[in-house]
Amino acid sequence: MVKSNSVAKRRSIFRSIHITLFHGLVLWMGFGLLFGAVCAKMGWQSGMEQFSALLETNASRFSLPWYQSAGWYLLTWLLFFAVTFFCGFWAIGQPVILVAVLCKGIGLGSLICSLCLQQGWSGAGQALLLVIPSGLVGMFVLLISAKEALRFSTLLLKAFQTEELRPQMTHVRLYCLKHGLLLGILLAGALVDQGILCCYRFFIVS
Repeated sequence: MVKSNSVAKRRSIFRSIHITLFHGLVLWMGFGLLFGAVCAKMGWQSGMEQFSALLETNASRFSLPWYQSAGWYLLTWLLFFAVTFFCGFWAIGQPVILVAVLCKGIGLGSLICSLCLQQGWSGAGQALLLVIPSGLVGMFVLLISAKEALRFSTLLLKAFQTEELRPQMTHVRLYCLKHGLLLGILLAGALVDQGILCCYRFFIVS
């Protein structure tokens, strides 16, 4: 009876740690979004041409053919997804994972802010319809991937200290399976993104 209570208590502690970790990553990406918006606004006011040109390149995917736009969307998210996934197999990959989440938040925040600054209400509508829905899917995938990568990377780090915590093949398979599911969600997000973009072009632009 005592043993079962201790096991239940331990599982409760682990569950709370996982929830706290996810919330921390959400706040961390939120900070990146805010910081990116501030950088875009400062760049707009001071006339930083290179920074504005970079933002225009990111926003220009809305005028590309659907396959190029989908490819651009997947490329920008898959790059950071791959970083978090592979850093999970690195015992000291935690800082890189956090930097990847922060950088993606900065890029997304700066894109949304630049659309609003450059095009006014029209840009705000584009951000609301074309950036935020697909961005939420991408952020969800990246945050879950980062959480799992941080857990697995920390497990590998602890394995250097004690043999008892060495990850088994089942842990590796579960880690890869979770990321496979996340990759499927990301691909579905690309389809949703293109569906919204096609509706936007048909009903609003035309």
